[in-house]
Amino acid sequence: MSEIAFIGPRDTVWPFVALGVDVFFSDEHPSPLRLVTEISNRQFQIIFVTEEVYEAAKERIDEFAEKATPAFAIIPTVQGSRGIAAQIIRASVRKAMGTELV
Repeated sequence: MSEIAFIGPRDTVWPFVALGVDVFFSDEHPSPLRLVTEISNRQFQIIFVTEEVYEAAKERIDEFAEKATPAFAIIPTVQGSRGIAAQIIRASVRKAMGTELV
């Protein structure tokens, strides 16, 4: 088992199999929230989730923000980005610096 996992629709995460990481298809699972919960209980260090999976499991993923592992990273789907990751980064910078930089 790899220390890295990808969760998202098949067409987005399937290519990462070539890197030797574990992939889980959210579009073939009845509940993205349940899938994220199951995967986060395994020994993964980094879990990449697509923006749509993040939106469906936001509360569960945000519970891990203060923990060292697993670390969650948000990636766009093959259809493009919704800007969610950029919003999270802007909010983090605003919180740390007390001002908007970009």
